[in-house]
Amino acid sequence: GKFLLKGIPDLFLPEISIEEDFSVYLKYRKCRACQLITNGGAVVAKVQIRCNKRQVEEIETELNSYYENQTNSKNQNLLPSEEAKLKDGWDLSFFDSRGAPVIAHYLKNNFGAHIIKTKEIITYNRTKNKNVTRTVFSVRLPEYLIGDIILYEDRPFQIVQISTINTKIYDFTNKFIDSKPNEVILTLNITNMYSRGQLTKFQIISIDHKGNSVQLMNLSTFDYEEVSLDSFKYEIKEGLEIAGFYWNDELFIDQLPPLKK
Repeated sequence: GKFLLKGIPDLFLPEISIEEDFSVYLKYRKCRACQLITNGGAVVAKVQIRCNKRQVEEIETELNSYYENQTNSKNQNLLPSEEAKLKDGWDLSFFDSRGAPVIAHYLKNNFGAHIIKTKEIITYNRTKNKNVTRTVFSVRLPEYLIGDIILYEDRPFQIVQISTINTKIYDFTNKFIDSKPNEVILTLNITNMYSRGQLTKFQIISIDHKGNSVQLMNLSTFDYEEVSLDSFKYEIKEGLEIAGFYWNDELFIDQLPPLKK
């Protein structure tokens, strides 16, 4: 939008007009006062989100999108009453127990998160002679992102897909895609080698279909490399910029199509 400011700084000077642009940024949350009135102020559920530092910005965007969609759908009761941002995630508190599992499974479906559901004692009800508890969802996101190069069992792999249940990884040594349950992936001794943005950039100089080879130029050193045409799982052409990485003096090609500029 724009705002227009008019004024006379001095009686002997003409009127001055200033016009400036401004932006409005909306943050969708349920009013805490409304929560206290409608729910009595008791935090009955929590969601503890923990993620890789590289994911913080992406997860924050997803959370805001989720809040906006729930608000527009008039499901404000599913929004957290409090949101504490941490270095490695968020702690969300809910006055309505229905909101916590919805957002926990939203992150599982979109990021392959692993969920652990536990109970936390709030207080003891002497009248009913039992503990009063709240539900806590521990939501742990993988340490990797799609496109990451990881080292597992002394072999390089690439994360090529993350779904609700499984993570698909490309084995560069044996040249095939393996699928593992997300819960299993989280327990593996994996070392992150490169994020996709850290891969070396190359340009395709020529393609020899008969010889089944592709000539590349390293855009950092301007050295030439030759790889097998079978290294590419997507359509290529001369002049295309692609990515790769070196491991044990061998060049491996990014298995995902180049990002559109």
